[in-house]
Amino acid sequence: MDLKFRLMGLFFDKVMQLNFRYVLTWNNKGIVFLKLGRHEEAINAFDKAIQINPIDTMAWNNKGIALLKLGRHEEVIQACDKVIQLDPNDALAWSNKGTALGSLGRHEEALQAHNMAIQLYSKYRTIESTDKPRIPN
Repeated sequence: MDLKFRLMGLFFDKVMQLNFRYVLTWNNKGIVFLKLGRHEEAINAFDKAIQINPIDTMAWNNKGIALLKLGRHEEVIQACDKVIQLDPNDALAWSNKGTALGSLGRHEEALQAHNMAIQLYSKYRTIESTDKPRIPN
């Protein structure tokens, strides 16, 4: 599996040679670095994506995940707050924020953040289940 991610990293390097300002490529390269356990490099890739498009919630969320893996909880909260500012209905950001708050011993705030994530996940699951096409008997 490690070889697969290394090859994917090389692929993204080639794509970026063609279009250096492609946000999704930087984000995907960051995900590859995350999978390889190269968290600082992942953060750098997500930062490049954010520089290109500061309102890209996916890059902000992924940066938060990489920061969480490094135990940089205050920075996780900052990244999650940015996502929440851009999209208050982003359940992943609320969940990651709750995890970071809990790690800092801020349990009441963590509980509130996790409750918000649960509400949003539940809302999504309800919408998802009602949107499925029904097959007649």
